[in-house]
Amino acid sequence: MPPPFLLHPHSPAPPAAAGSLSLQQQLLRLRRGGGSGPVRASWQELAGVLVFSAVPFTAVKVLANSPLGARLRRRLEDRKAAAAAEADALRAASRQARSSSSWYGGDRPRWLGPVPYDYPAHLTGEYPGDYGFDIAALRSCIVGGPCLLLSVLLSLSS
Repeated sequence: MPPPFLLHPHSPAPPAAAGSLSLQQQLLRLRRGGGSGPVRASWQELAGVLVFSAVPFTAVKVLANSPLGARLRRRLEDRKAAAAAEADALRAASRQARSSSSWYGGDRPRWLGPVPYDYPAHLTGEYPGDYGFDIAALRSCIVGGPCLLLSVLLSLSS
């Protein structure tokens, strides 16, 4: 009979010997620290664990050292160079779009519109949704301090 942790949830329960504890009672006993000592395993169980944990690593190593692995590595390097060039082009396009947008920078729409107000220096219009109003006084918080959670929650709510 397989160990209890290998039984399917819908399979019938194994027949209990007279005087033995049910699986639920055994789990409760283990949870309370009333175990019966060190865990014991047969050599078949240990051999199975070793074989099934070593086989995937060995297969990956064999594949990596094969001609197929070398071909896959070359294709990956080719794709990596193309992806890096595409990422650079996207970053440049993003910077250009941000600099030409009226929603970013010093001329962006402000919270109070044309009303004169001493806007905080740390709100420069670098991020979307920055209208120059720091409702929670986050500028006085230390980076990574307790106000970090508040700033994350406020950004998620907008």
